[in-house]
Amino acid sequence: MPQPRLANAIMYIDAGYLWLTLQEMTGKTHRQQLGIDQVALLRLIGELALRHHPEVRVLRQMWYDAEPENGSPVMHHQLIRDTPGACLRTGTLRFSDGVARQKGVDTRLVADVVAASVRGITSEVIILAGDGDLVRLWRSRPTKASGRASGTSPRGHGVAPTKRRC
Repeated sequence: MPQPRLANAIMYIDAGYLWLTLQEMTGKTHRQQLGIDQVALLRLIGELALRHHPEVRVLRQMWYDAEPENGSPVMHHQLIRDTPGACLRTGTLRFSDGVARQKGVDTRLVADVVAASVRGITSEVIILAGDGDLVRLWRSRPTKASGRASGTSPRGHGVAPTKRRC
């Protein structure tokens, strides 16, 4: 009997949300203190998607994060860029009164989801994010739209040109 055709999926990952969640779980105050193998994390997230959504084929992982306004390199960003099947899209990290705020990250993620849907690039969407706005957006989509949303606790997060076109 022929195998059913798998639906194409793209994963959209809010890296700021993911890192902040891992920091809270471990009690670390900075990403750099986590000591996580970024390539292994990308692989693990892909495996978890396959385990929870076996009816889809993940075409790529789209990662969204902020880069400092001053252009300082971020080590784990380069690792994402260098990993086959992964793509990094960035916003800007701005500091105001000593507090870092992301700008443009969520907007870019939503714009990419909409663009992929309109172009018919994917029939399924897997989102790993915790931003309350993204959750409300997902719940308000037309009922005929296909896709899945993965995410948990709403949390606020925040476009600069990308270094590599995805």
